[in-house]
Amino acid sequence: MKTSIPICRAKKIDSDGLKSLYLNNNKIEKIENLVAGLKWLDLRNNKIRKIEGLVDGVKSLDLDNNKIKKIEGLVAGLKLLDLRNNKIKKIEGLVDGVNSLYLNNNKIEKIENLVAGLKWLDLSNNKIKKIEGLVAGLKWLYLNNNKIEKIENLVDGLESLDLDNNKIEKIEGLVAGLKWLDLRNNKIEKIEGLVDGVKSLVLSNNPITEIDKKSYDLIKNNHIAIYGVDIEKLKIV
Repeated sequence: MKTSIPICRAKKIDSDGLKSLYLNNNKIEKIENLVAGLKWLDLRNNKIRKIEGLVDGVKSLDLDNNKIKKIEGLVAGLKLLDLRNNKIKKIEGLVDGVNSLYLNNNKIEKIENLVAGLKWLDLSNNKIKKIEGLVAGLKWLYLNNNKIEKIENLVDGLESLDLDNNKIEKIEGLVAGLKWLDLRNNKIEKIEGLVDGVKSLVLSNNPITEIDKKSYDLIKNNHIAIYGVDIEKLKIV
């Protein structure tokens, strides 16, 4: 039996002050009957198949763990969109102004159609093979557990990059301003290509045997926190 959102069917409900609505962990199949003025909507862990019925002004929408296959039906003013653990194959249908986007644990193969103003992007646990399509102003990027082979096409100003568990063989393509870099569980054999400003570097579970002199000096002089490898035991080249 279909279950939908009945929040506005009561004639006497005081909808003028309703700003937040939490309906997670139910059996809701359709978004409908929302009230004007709603700002935060939490519909995690339901059975929703389509994004529809939103009201203007919604700023935060959480649809984690539903059955959604397509990004659509969004409204102007949306800032945070959480679509983790769905069945999405393509990034599309975003609206300008979204600054935090969670699309981890889907079936996405390509980074595309991002919007200006995006600051936080989580695409971990997908099927992405290439870093591309990023937008200026992006600060935090999570691409762990994908199939990426090369660090490339990063945007200036990026501060945090997570590439844990990919297929990367070389540290390259980093940008000025990058502070946190996670490269655990890759195929890196040499520490190289570091840039000034890096504060934390995670390299656990890589077959590293060498470090170039420039990177060694940068780590020592800038007191970079490095995890998963002892640089004093590496060959300096």
